[in-house]
Amino acid sequence: MDQQTIRRHIEEGGTFYLDILGKSEHMETEQLPHYTIIRPKKGQHGGTSIYNIQIEQLPETEALRIVQEIKNYKEHIFWGMYPSEQLLQYIGEGEPRPEPLPEPNEEEAGMALLAAEKPDYPAIAKNITINKVSNAEDFQLWALLNNFVIHQGYPIIHPEHHYPVCQEGILSCFNVYDQGILAGVSSLLNHNGIFSLEFVAVSGAFRRRGVATAAIIAAVEDAIAQGAELITVRAIGTIKYLLPKLGFRIY
Repeated sequence: MDQQTIRRHIEEGGTFYLDILGKSEHMETEQLPHYTIIRPKKGQHGGTSIYNIQIEQLPETEALRIVQEIKNYKEHIFWGMYPSEQLLQYIGEGEPRPEPLPEPNEEEAGMALLAAEKPDYPAIAKNITINKVSNAEDFQLWALLNNFVIHQGYPIIHPEHHYPVCQEGILSCFNVYDQGILAGVSSLLNHNGIFSLEFVAVSGAFRRRGVATAAIIAAVEDAIAQGAELITVRAIGTIKYLLPKLGFRIY
């Protein structure tokens, strides 16, 4: 699989992730001519995002107008993992593209693991057990820890209304326990047989105890058991230091 194909799958993973966040009875999706918005319904809580932005074929003045329209929402915008030079110029109003920082750094990066290149993983520490979520109660625990660690308690994942995508097998979730206490979580999204690693989170008191490693290994091995040839991830922050040890590369 060449780099262009892998990058396309990484990009699609980001779009599919937002599609899934919007796939809930408490959320609504608005498909506009040149972009998509997901937002919580009135009186509900959830994440608002603007994504799937398609403006590069428009005349420059119209493209710039839509960029400003998008920015005026003052909400999360996913411009894409690999925006074109043209789109970057529109976003920056003509400013030159900055040179990327040397890796590793704290910026978001597209990464992937080819199943054929998966290294031999270390044994999971004896203090750690992993449970693949298979019921609503365990999903609630997964969602609550996820929201607490990644989103400072804000319910990006609804502990009830997002459970159907888990039941359908689109989202596979893993709870990781350290000496019987829920310490971390991870998940997989299955987008037509291409899997993306999502929502890797560890409670602060359990860091540097092998919980994140166990969470990622559980997700990777589950994806490969389902026949995955490629597992993508959009990684940001300290996890970028861990993922290369588990076979992931930046693309």
